[in-house]
Amino acid sequence: MAPKTDYDYGITKKAWPRRLIIYVLQNLSVFRAGIIPNYRVTGYTTAPRVQRSIRALATFIPAVEMAAEATMRVSRAGDDGYIVMCIYAAGIQAHTIARLLHTDERDIWRRVGNALRYASWDECLLVKYAAWRRLYHR
Repeated sequence: MAPKTDYDYGITKKAWPRRLIIYVLQNLSVFRAGIIPNYRVTGYTTAPRVQRSIRALATFIPAVEMAAEATMRVSRAGDDGYIVMCIYAAGIQAHTIARLLHTDERDIWRRVGNALRYASWDECLLVKYAAWRRLYHR
């Protein structure tokens, strides 16, 4: 059996579901300050499962690293990742982005869904977004 590496014990082996990524991006400034927000304080009251998964990660990972990991995973999706950051971190409406890009709002949400699906994939740090889209594009 091969010896364990840093990757086997690292942050990348933890689950990063879409809800968790969205929650971190919506509260990015708080996470970057080193604080893990309570979902009741932030108004995100309908997802106790997300809060439990954040608390479970928080026992191993500081809040700043959670913010860095979420932004790194999303940024690997290229332009689609920038759209995700605009919508969830900056709070820009999807219809505004659709008007700026001269496209339909459904196309924006499709791109956001693809980027979040890629970011929540376990091996997104190993496979580039373009290769992933060729293999797993729906």
